[in-house]
Amino acid sequence: EDNYLESFGSVTSLNVRIALFSYIVFLFIGGIIFITYRLGHQNHRRRRLTDILLSLGEDPSDFLAKQNIGFSGFVQIIGRLVLKSRIIDEKTLNAFTEVLRVNAHVGQHNLEIFIGLKLILLPLGGFIGWVLSHSMTVKPLLHLIIPAVGAILGLLFPDFVLKQWRKTYLKEVEKGIPDALDMLVICSDAGLAIE
Repeated sequence: EDNYLESFGSVTSLNVRIALFSYIVFLFIGGIIFITYRLGHQNHRRRRLTDILLSLGEDPSDFLAKQNIGFSGFVQIIGRLVLKSRIIDEKTLNAFTEVLRVNAHVGQHNLEIFIGLKLILLPLGGFIGWVLSHSMTVKPLLHLIIPAVGAILGLLFPDFVLKQWRKTYLKEVEKGIPDALDMLVICSDAGLAIE
């Protein structure tokens, strides 16, 4: 009877660990999706506001600086502090700028958010890895490896998201190419100049 209770206790403990692991992963992925959605929404809003202010002949920088509230503003402040402190060397900074430029996210604002997200997700990924390693494994070596892998994944996650956005953008462009070519053929058949 004691053997049965011990095996039941270890199965229950394993189920609790699996449930905890699933909950943490769900929260992490849900948080990342929410953050990505909010940042995209805020960037779209910022572009619309900039266009409106420019059409009115006003300088948008003062107004937009006041709108920098919430998580996006927090992330941007972290990125701005890192950029001002010159912790990142010029070569790495140029590489980050090029990654953002290729993905059509040009500007100091996006660079600050990109760097801020990397710095927030680095310890967050390490912490999640640490929690998982202590709840799922008993081998001491894995207590070191899993948090390191989590931190590396957290650091690389913004790059992964940008690459996925780029792939989606290129697919949308490829979908529009046949229509654009049809319009060019119709215009040239009608005798219109292509400019």
